[in-house]
Amino acid sequence: MAVEPAVRPHRIELSLSPGTMYEEGPAAEDILPGMLIERVPGTGKGEDGADFDRHDVRPHSVADTRGEMFFAVEDALQGRTIDDSYLADPAGDDSLQGDVVQYRVALPGDKLYLLVDGNVSYDDGDALTSKGDGTLKKASGGYPGDESVIAVATETLDLTGEADAHIRCRIVS
Repeated sequence: MAVEPAVRPHRIELSLSPGTMYEEGPAAEDILPGMLIERVPGTGKGEDGADFDRHDVRPHSVADTRGEMFFAVEDALQGRTIDDSYLADPAGDDSLQGDVVQYRVALPGDKLYLLVDGNVSYDDGDALTSKGDGTLKKASGGYPGDESVIAVATETLDLTGEADAHIRCRIVS
């Protein structure tokens, strides 16, 4: 059984640097708050029915790389929590519009509650990189030195035999 921290945060953002920005974009795939995400080209329809270009978002898709530091956060303004997914097709009708994903452009030093790969034990100080599915995993190299490192775990969490879960992290790059 996973060792849960004494107090489980209810927000993805734990401590932020001044000037950290929010952005948003339609979900191209289902996304959970705490995932590392990336922007991809998309197409929308204007009120006049004309197509226009936009940036959709999806879980980060390339393992062991950094990419941009975009992390999905909970949509608290809609009463959603860190356990509520953003859906690519919320209406179930293959429409072009996914849920609008709120995300944070993270800066080094930001402390976030991020989604990590399950079935692994994490220790305070473990270097984390992209698993290629939106979650983070232990990096093969350490920090500093490994350029794929995105964050460092700031707590110990044993997920052996468990599913993906959130862990407190500090952004390092």
